[in-house]
Amino acid sequence: MIKKIIFVLIVIAVAVGGYFLYQSYLKPVPKYSGPVEKITLAAYAGGYGFLPFIAEDQGYFKENGLDVIIKEYDFGKTACDDMLAGKVDIGTCADFVVTSYSFDVLDVKVLASIAKSNTDYIVARVDKGINQPSDLKGKKVGFAPKTKAEYFLGKWLTSNSLDYKEIVPVKLTPKEIVEAISKGDIDAASIWQPYPYEIQKRLGAQVKLWSGQSGQEFYCLLVSRGEWLKQHPEATQRFLKAMIRAEEYVDRNPEAVKNFIARRFNYDTALVESLWSQNKLVVSLPHELLLAMTDGSHWRINNNLTADKTTVPNYLHFIYFDALEAVKPEAVTIIRLKR
Repeated sequence: MIKKIIFVLIVIAVAVGGYFLYQSYLKPVPKYSGPVEKITLAAYAGGYGFLPFIAEDQGYFKENGLDVIIKEYDFGKTACDDMLAGKVDIGTCADFVVTSYSFDVLDVKVLASIAKSNTDYIVARVDKGINQPSDLKGKKVGFAPKTKAEYFLGKWLTSNSLDYKEIVPVKLTPKEIVEAISKGDIDAASIWQPYPYEIQKRLGAQVKLWSGQSGQEFYCLLVSRGEWLKQHPEATQRFLKAMIRAEEYVDRNPEAVKNFIARRFNYDTALVESLWSQNKLVVSLPHELLLAMTDGSHWRINNNLTADKTTVPNYLHFIYFDALEAVKPEAVTIIRLKR
């Protein structure tokens, strides 16, 4: 008798749950219906900055009442430059770009990380006599200043018992690096994907690649100016909602996303698979980001790249918590004291 009662209760519970699930399906959560707001985004178009493009492709910006115009950039530093100059509203860049500017620029705010990545490489020409790290002594090594490539080059050199003073540093943009190393004008470079892949396609066995990050991941950040954020708090929240929708789409549809990346950025299958294994497309404000920025700050000070400034900035002041805490509080794991 008791077993029959339990069975009946289970059937009722399943039926009730199914009913409400069905009603939920029939009446989905209403979409945003307020005024449409225009946002201009300066986005790094490649390697690890995929989520905004996925959100655009899937219509998640429109779903959240946003008319987002994406301007594509070869690397995050120039995107951040235009954001700081007021030419765009939001930009994407690696965490070290913010670290580089934090000693002189106060009105730069991090909204969220949208990727955790391990895509930086040391690329060296074997035909220039470089077969092991120590062979870089006296060689011309290219990198983009104030980017993660500069930071990872410095750390990589130290981990291999080398120093900046033992190489000939050459400051170039990523596209200039591809051309310079292809022509033999430089001997090696610190650079992130997809540029190492392009260099390898051009030079084949003439180049050797080492992972430049030594297992330390970097973060692709959404950044804006504090003044703009004060004026657009609700639009900022809706922008992050679109990013979160894109993250959820990636989790559910990995193969479709890979196909989109290949098509949208003209990447071949091998490159897409490599990038897929090296990136985690997640919207978050993790405590590890704070540690990475602090470590990058110490590195800049120790290498005399901050003029007369020798105090590490408080990076809590560079993070805009309000938007992500409003739409997905569990994605914020930065430890801080609340008043």
